[in-house]
Amino acid sequence: MAFWYRRSCQWKTVLWMTLGAVPGSCAGVHLLQELPAWLLESLTGILIIFCVAGLQFFQNRLHLQERAPYSMFTGFLGGVIGTCASIDGPIIVMYGLMAGWNPGQLLGTTSVFFALRALASCFMQWRAGLCSEQIVTCALWCLPLALTGFLLSVPAVQRINVTFFRTIIKAIILLAGCLCLVKSQLHTF
Repeated sequence: MAFWYRRSCQWKTVLWMTLGAVPGSCAGVHLLQELPAWLLESLTGILIIFCVAGLQFFQNRLHLQERAPYSMFTGFLGGVIGTCASIDGPIIVMYGLMAGWNPGQLLGTTSVFFALRALASCFMQWRAGLCSEQIVTCALWCLPLALTGFLLSVPAVQRINVTFFRTIIKAIILLAGCLCLVKSQLHTF
């Protein structure tokens, strides 16, 4: 996706977000090693739901001017959450929605950032001894399905209405937050 949508990427924003994601990934590995999974999932779910509710409440009232400190802070949060809970997408997408990115910019910027953040996270997790052959094997099995999903999405993205696109994105983010909470409760039993 990063290669496909690279022309729509906000490169300056990605640079600042990536600079924030590196220390965020270090913090994320530390949290991953210290906190129980159910607590990480609960906190992530609450954060995501709170952010979506805020976005909905402040819709058309809150516009974020992109600046380096905001991008770095967003990247830091993405690094922390992406490294310890693998669900940093909602935070980055919410930043893009508040900044007013169009669908192409959203796809380009998030795809490039996720690729770079994933590299930082995987490196930090590997250094901490958290990667195994089984994890790599599972990831490789997912690759063909992820590629198929991406290829099927390309024609839809080119035809989608911006307002409808934003509504779908918010619904997906809200679902992700709810799934985190449900999963956290399953861990406590």
